[in-house]
Parts: sequence; structure tokens; C-alpha cells
Amino acid sequence: MELKKKLVNLLVLTTLVALPLVAVAYYVPGQKYDSTFTVASGKTLIQNIVQMVLDIIWEAFLGFAIIMFITTGYYFLIGKADEGKKTLLYGVIGVITGILAWGLPGLVYSWLG
Repeated sequence: MELKKKLVNLLVLTTLVALPLVAVAYYVPGQKYDSTFTVASGKTLIQNIVQMVLDIIWEAFLGFAIIMFITTGYYFLIGKADEGKKTLLYGVIGVITGILAWGLPGLVYSWLG
């Protein structure tokens, strides 16, 4: 019975993660593609899809960062300074990691031309 519950939870989580990808897979009338799937902006279709996925991930990251710092403030307000310091450290490390990860695709695109 426990295995079924885990499988259902995994299926639900996988579905929720995949939904944004399905939402961006729509046809835009009037948009011109050539044989290499290059859109009028000069980017290929795959580059546009990757950019849309990264935009969604970036927005989720910003939401988590804001929640992390609100939680930090809450811990300091209720007098749990040790937990607040840990949460603040995790939040700062997460923000630095997120900013570095956000710049990585641009760096790869510039290297690949």
C-alpha cells in the first residue's frame, strides 16, 4: 500500500513539473519558421523553449528566495536567532547559486556562437 502511495505522489509531482512545458508548446499564428526552425528573432525553436523554461525556473527561484528571507525575518522576530542565522546563510548561498546559474546559459551561448 505504501508503494502505491509513493507512486501516485511521484506521478502527481511529475505531472506538475511537466505542465509548464506543455503550456509553452503552442503554435503562434503568423510566426515564420524556416527549415532550421529559426524564429524571426534569430533564435532557434529549441533556444526559445530553453529560454521559456529558464524564465519559469527563474520566477520560481525568486519566489523561493523571498519566502526564505521572510522565514528568516520571522525566526529573528520570535527570538530563534540560531535558526534565523542558518536560514539566512542558506538563503544567501541559494541566491548566489541562482544568480550564477542564471548567467550560465548566456555564457554557453556566447561560447558556442
